[in-house]
Amino acid sequence: MNACADFTTIDNGRVIHTWIVIDEILDYKIDVVNSLMNMYGKCGDFADVHSVFDHLHTRNVVSWNTMMATYAQWGYGKQALECFVKTLQGEDIKPDEFSYVSLLSSLSHAGMLDEGVYCFIWMVSNQPSLMMPEHYVCMVDIFGRAGQSHQAVSLICNLPILPDTSLWSALLASCRMSGCKELTTYSVECILELDSNALTFFLEYKCHYKDRSLFGEFTA
Repeated sequence: MNACADFTTIDNGRVIHTWIVIDEILDYKIDVVNSLMNMYGKCGDFADVHSVFDHLHTRNVVSWNTMMATYAQWGYGKQALECFVKTLQGEDIKPDEFSYVSLLSSLSHAGMLDEGVYCFIWMVSNQPSLMMPEHYVCMVDIFGRAGQSHQAVSLICNLPILPDTSLWSALLASCRMSGCKELTTYSVECILELDSNALTFFLEYKCHYKDRSLFGEFTA
């Protein structure tokens, strides 16, 4: 099932789905069903994702996370937020750290800055034990997509954890949209300070920029 999702070969996935229905696995193998949803989600087949989800007799947090991850992948922030709220309101299922990653990622891709900031602050205030670097990466991306790269820098510089390359890389990606040469150079310097082997990556990455001068001295 995971192989079908990775290669988005939905026809093969449907054949497996048929076998699962025949063997009545849907009734008691929640991990198999979650994988089935994941496959349909990565293939962009929302109708079948919802069909499988709606027919589940029992859902666990992975089921909800898979729904939110599907919304995140395709930029449906509003639907992901609604899904998240439902996990808080019923079924005795509590969101885990991955729930927040999917939620923040979907809000980022949907350009929902205010909602993203609100959810992040709510998480920090109410479930700080679930915080992990991926959540901060999502917030940097949210600010970057909203054209607020300097807010992203402020977040990184005030983190309770030591920033790693993933955070600075997220900032670098946001600079691609904002066209901020100063922050691009700063991001590259911070990444190279943490990983000196990343220079080859930047020489390739700069090729994706229309304005390669954003990389300053690193374009030589």
